This record gives sequence, structure tokens and C-alpha cells, in this order.
Amino acid sequence: MARNRSGRTPPFCPNPDCDSRADPATWRFRKKGFFSRKRHPHKVQRYQCQHCGRCFSSQTFIVPPGASATILSDEHQSYPRALRQLPNRTIQHETTSSKASRTTQNPLFPVNLADLLLRHSSANHKRETIAFSKRRQGALYRMAIFAVWRNYVKSTSENRSDEPPGVTIGVIKRRLSVRKVLETRLVPRKRELSPWLERCYWGRIPTRRLPRIRVHQARFAF
Repeated sequence: MARNRSGRTPPFCPNPDCDSRADPATWRFRKKGFFSRKRHPHKVQRYQCQHCGRCFSSQTFIVPPGASATILSDEHQSYPRALRQLPNRTIQHETTSSKASRTTQNPLFPVNLADLLLRHSSANHKRETIAFSKRRQGALYRMAIFAVWRNYVKSTSENRSDEPPGVTIGVIKRRLSVRKVLETRLVPRKRELSPWLERCYWGRIPTRRLPRIRVHQARFAF
């Protein structure tokens, strides 16, 4: 088992679906070359988990002094521009080429998989379709349904009938059925919502090219 430049051994496989998570003492990994970047350290050691094949680097578990978050993205130039506008500049930004294979070894695999599932299961996200959402509000409503299904109903893995992500991270105790999700009527004004979620529920999210906002008028239930 190799050590990174800081002299520390990575504590576990960063892949949440890796079988080694059940018994970390059996985890093994090997060196798999380097990658270069513009800031220090310019040459970063890469590793590969010998259980699931996931690749990662010596930077995966390192948080720079004063950094509050690490953001992973592709190399699109809109991300650096957006990050420069944030008041908190202590953010580490790591990029992955959009041309890289979208396998489990790709650092962006979770978001790539979510994008694949979203396009597969939602007609409004397919390319060249008349089903596209005409309003931002409509897209958000459909995304909310997708998020509940993905996190609380569907298995985490495509190949195993395992628990959904919500169970894995401890948000819920067991998988929810569609009947369970819909069985209880939630009454507005009796549920505490964040300001953004409240705007979304009442239909107050604007669409730039449509001047009139259609506000949700339901009075008795979500």
C-alpha cells in the first residue's frame, strides 16, 4: 500500500459504493501515474482502488488551509467566473475534462449519473423535444419529483438492489414506496420551509422572458 507525498495513507476509498467500505482494514490501492495542474503542487500522484477500480489522487482528502469547500466541475469557463463572484474566496476548484470517460473512475461520476438518469426519466430534459419546460418554475417542480425518487425510492446502484442514497447517509431509515411518499397530505403554513423553497412552492420563481408569474393558488395541500 503506497503513501502520498504528505506521508499519509488515504483513509478509505472515496467511492461510496465500494465494497471495501464494509471492512476498511482489507482496503488496498495502487499508484496509477500522475496528473499536472497549474497551481502547487503542479504534479499530483494518482491512485486506483483495487476493489472497485475507482481512481483518485493525493489531493482527494486534503483541504487547503482556510478552505471551506472543494468544488469539482468540468473545464467550462462559466464555473471560474461564477466562483470569482462569491464573497468567500477560500474555495478549492478542481476540474475534470468533459472528454474523459464517464465511468466510475471519473471524479464527476455521481453528477454524470444524475444527469444521465434525469435525461432518461424526464421528457423535458431530452434533446430536441417539444416537452421542454417553458418556465423555470415547471422545471423545478419536475426536478423536485426526480430528487425524491432518486434519493428516497430508487436504489443507489444500477447493478445491485441496494438501499437508496437517503438511507445510506441516514436521512431516512428505510426505502420509501411511492404510496408512502404520497399517503400524507401536507397542509401549507403548517410546515416550516426555507425562504427559497417557499418561493418555489408558491410558484414565485420568475422566467426571464415571461413578465407575468403564475402563482400557485392551492389553499389546502402541497
